[in-house]
Amino acid sequence: MNERQSSDVAPRVRFISLALGLLVLALLLLTPVKAWLNQIPNFWQFVYPLLTLFAAYLVIGSLRTKEGAATTAKWAVLFASALCATAYAWGAGRAFFTVARWSAVLFIVAEVLLTILEGSTGTDDAPIV
Repeated sequence: MNERQSSDVAPRVRFISLALGLLVLALLLLTPVKAWLNQIPNFWQFVYPLLTLFAAYLVIGSLRTKEGAATTAKWAVLFASALCATAYAWGAGRAFFTVARWSAVLFIVAEVLLTILEGSTGTDDAPIV
């Protein structure tokens, strides 16, 4: 596969992965699924720290590969959200839950916008608008 073909495939793969991620998020927000997950003892106290570690890995990887500021900021927002959710799951105040939720929404919006901007400009890192 030459460079032109691989550059045409990358936006499609990124869009499909974004769409699948949003689908999983929508499924997790369904009331029966949330109720089932909440019945599992200590589930969130286990999952949120793992998400925090994964988000930290993404931030460090973004800094190491010198990706653009928009991509690094996007992963930093995910890290902040996961960190606040972890604190809330382990007994911190409701303010941590609020920050985690709004940061997660901000991350999703940033991911969608960056995907749209990358698709329109054809670059791997769109400028912050």
